[in-house]
Amino acid sequence: MSDTEDNELSQDLRQMFASGSTKLLGDLLQEPEVKSACLDTLASIGCRPPTNRLVFFCMSKATLGAGSLLGTAAASRLEQLLLRIPYVRKFFLSLIALNKQGHDREKLRALLLNELRQGSPPRAGELDVVTPLEVVTALYQKQKLEGLTEEFGQLFDGLRSAVESMLADIDERENEPVLRWPLQHGPVSNRSITDTLRYNSGQYRFLGREAEEDFLEQFLGDISLDGPLARFSWLLITGPGGEGKSRLAFEFSRHAESQLGWKAGRMGHDELAKFDVKRWRPRGPTCIIIDYPAQVPEAVNAMLIALQEGSADFDWPVRVLLLERDAEGEWFKRLLPESVDQSAIIQHAYAHNGQRLDKGWRLPAMSPVAVVSVMRERFESTGVEAPDPGLLLQAAFEIDRRVVEINGEGVPSPRPLFAMAAAEAFLLSLEQGETDYAAIVAQLDRQDVLKRLIDRDRQQRWRKAAKRDDRILGLHENLYALVTFCLGLSISKLSELPAHTLDCLPDLKLKGVAPLNKELLAVMSGSRSADVPNLEPDILGEFFVLDTLANLDVQAGQALRDGAFAIGGNNTVIFVLRCLRDFSHLIPPSDFLAPDPKAGRNAVLTFSNLCVDLSAILSRVSDWTRVEQMLGRLDALRKAFADDREIALAEAKAAVNISNHAGTEAAKTGDWTRVEQMLGRLDALRKAFADDREIALEEAKAAVNISNHAGTEAAKTGDWTRVEQMQHRSVQLATLFPDDDEIAIVTAESSIVGYALRRAAMQQLTEDASEAAARVAYHYLILTSTKADPGRLSGFAVQVIKDAKAHFPDNEIIVTTHNQCSDGGIDFEQVPDIPEIS
Repeated sequence: MSDTEDNELSQDLRQMFASGSTKLLGDLLQEPEVKSACLDTLASIGCRPPTNRLVFFCMSKATLGAGSLLGTAAASRLEQLLLRIPYVRKFFLSLIALNKQGHDREKLRALLLNELRQGSPPRAGELDVVTPLEVVTALYQKQKLEGLTEEFGQLFDGLRSAVESMLADIDERENEPVLRWPLQHGPVSNRSITDTLRYNSGQYRFLGREAEEDFLEQFLGDISLDGPLARFSWLLITGPGGEGKSRLAFEFSRHAESQLGWKAGRMGHDELAKFDVKRWRPRGPTCIIIDYPAQVPEAVNAMLIALQEGSADFDWPVRVLLLERDAEGEWFKRLLPESVDQSAIIQHAYAHNGQRLDKGWRLPAMSPVAVVSVMRERFESTGVEAPDPGLLLQAAFEIDRRVVEINGEGVPSPRPLFAMAAAEAFLLSLEQGETDYAAIVAQLDRQDVLKRLIDRDRQQRWRKAAKRDDRILGLHENLYALVTFCLGLSISKLSELPAHTLDCLPDLKLKGVAPLNKELLAVMSGSRSADVPNLEPDILGEFFVLDTLANLDVQAGQALRDGAFAIGGNNTVIFVLRCLRDFSHLIPPSDFLAPDPKAGRNAVLTFSNLCVDLSAILSRVSDWTRVEQMLGRLDALRKAFADDREIALAEAKAAVNISNHAGTEAAKTGDWTRVEQMLGRLDALRKAFADDREIALEEAKAAVNISNHAGTEAAKTGDWTRVEQMQHRSVQLATLFPDDDEIAIVTAESSIVGYALRRAAMQQLTEDASEAAARVAYHYLILTSTKADPGRLSGFAVQVIKDAKAHFPDNEIIVTTHNQCSDGGIDFEQVPDIPEIS
């Protein structure tokens, strides 16, 4: 290289260090695939580990603007490194040359990987800036580069701390959260109907969410505010399927990045599993968005705990945005389990106008005007005259007959996804030659529309990939239905399927008359990855699975369901629960898509876990017929695995849910039959698993709930027999598990509730009963004092001690307990009396 070229390069480098003028290249260098290829190439041309990492780090710093990141002195050293070491200079110049050729991220990424991975025969001669990188690699592989250690020693002498900082920075950069949304590329005309309806298609304008975007800007807050609560907060957005949660988050994250200076994007479940949040410190304002947290509640919980614990040391604010249909059921209990961390996490939930949103924020329905505008613009973008607004709203309402109250009146309010589906079905009818707009609308029906849209992809895309072999296509549709039933599956996971499920699928060993056609599966799913995604949007995927099952014979349908329960785990549970909300009329009420026992233990456990949520959902609305049907299926399945404690534990949790809601009814009607039946189930389970503390804990919870409901009834009737029975049951459990604090706490709650209810009903208790209650209340306060969040009945416990002292001021134990509380800082003058029940 000539002196002139050296000077020009030096000048370019200084400008780059100052401004980060190759930021696109710098960002790409942080992608795992590109980074790995760069490191491998550096190693192959003589820059062996760990030096290749340092050199790579220097180059990435250069492309991002090293001057602002490291200071002038360190940037000057990097400039010397890139200029003075020949192979480093050639490698870096090749990357810069590629950067000039690539005008967008995807093109540049393709150029980079092509140069890094595809070799060419080496040729002699001078190498210039645009010499292919593989030629540089081939030539330098034949050279022995001596003095590398000395070279680095000269360059970084006196900058030990800077080098250490760089090495630490390398480690941190490797652990940066991966935040990105999947994007759609290519001509719109080539897209499937599922792609068209997805949040990222760009084929439907984003309208009518200005208030929600303002709300989310408030959630992000002022980046200059200090303190742990300002540095980290989280928010769960809830709403039914098709409401537009993902679209709102997608559009808002783009706005936050381009206009507000935040790094924002979706973190996939795989990326979440790899993210070591405890080692991470934000380099700028960061908003992490997680869709479908119900599928990975424990991982999200671990992240929230780590962010809460580290927030005091954050230099920049971090926000976590969760998107899920609701904040109910087992998934939410696993997201925020009762633990020492629960209260701390809740304290970091976003507080809006003084209200802490730890149970989520429900996304408001989009206004009918906005829904119609979105539909109308879709028509106009295709060059088709749009129907009048009233007809468009009617079309959407035929698909989703939701009504919301506005100013005291019921107003049609179809969800955006259904409105989009209605528009696509309308356009499809016009393509097929229909011209009467009113007649088209009159024919619209939710199931028919979804069936037609799926069939359009089937006819235009899937059959072509299947070479018009309907048998092959049918087997692959079964496979794709199974994948969707499990909310996505790895091909390798299919090897764990029950043998009889394989009979209704293509041959996974790529043999026989119906081998797996990976190209067809890629066309159906839109992905060539070994991890096959489920059919989205969710509503369309749910209908596809249910429709596929409905069109199979009984044996094949059962086999497909068995497979989903056998390998889908919690994802299958979530899928069935979604279907119950969106298409309950398509699910057989007698079996809830339950598996056959021959599907194996995992299948039965999955169904048992489903019953935990089902029991709460069905009993909450007093659908006792379906509760009995569910229990019948559960009983039949559990008999085949009578010794399995996990399956038994799931049944115990379901019995507790049922007893709780049945107890609410019983307190009003006086009919405790169903409650007694659930207690009988719990007794049988505890007898079968006498040493299982988790099953005993569930029974203790049931006793507290029943005691509470029975006390409400007893306050009116004066019959406290059932309350006493539940307290006695709790004491028995505590005796059986004397070292278990959780059971002790629940047992204490039963006694505290019983005492408080009796005193509220103005019933005079004996001195022995009051003494026992005071002792239990004090023990409860001690047990829960070690928790970050005081026990939920701590207030009642203190009231019980105060009340007992007022009635028996000379009882030594009661007085001692009272004094111990006073010594612990409780001011009984400020403690209210137990309120009377009028």
